[in-house]
Amino acid sequence: MKKTLLLLTSLVATATVYGQGTFFFDSISGSPTSAVTVGAANAGAGEGVTGAFTGAGYTASFVYELGTLNQAQFNSGTPIVFSANSAFFGATGTAPSHGPTQDGAGLFAYAGGPGGNSVVTMAGVGPQAITLEIAVWYSGGGATSYAQALGAGVNVGESSVIHVTTATSPTPTPVLNGIAPFTVGTVPEPT
Repeated sequence: MKKTLLLLTSLVATATVYGQGTFFFDSISGSPTSAVTVGAANAGAGEGVTGAFTGAGYTASFVYELGTLNQAQFNSGTPIVFSANSAFFGATGTAPSHGPTQDGAGLFAYAGGPGGNSVVTMAGVGPQAITLEIAVWYSGGGATSYAQALGAGVNVGESSVIHVTTATSPTPTPVLNGIAPFTVGTVPEPT
């Protein structure tokens, strides 16, 4: 009986440590619905003019750290890159033809979850608090990652930190709340 109880305790502990936390990775489920736009220092009209909403040709993903961190703590840490490449809606352009309420430009959603939904499953990250930053880049030129786009000198951008507590079933899957609007643009070469 003691061996069975010890084995069951070990299995529960292992499942907790190696759980799969989930959350919706998109900019449409949470509050507020915030759009990503092209900033003043940008790679040119081919990637969108200043003030344009990002659309097709842009990709979003995220980096994260465990726990609830402020921006300074996050910046001084070593974030983990999570590959959840997510497409933007609509076409890159300005209002009145483009934008969140016109064609969805400026908004993104992950489509790799169960049944094509935007639920991200993080293996090894059980239900717990994480801090993340959304990383956006121009992928229309072939860049498949933020780092690749940064090296190519195309438009890139990062959100401020966002806090989410991942969940496991039967707890409802959480959404990203508190995404502040941010811009993409070119990063100057160090001098």
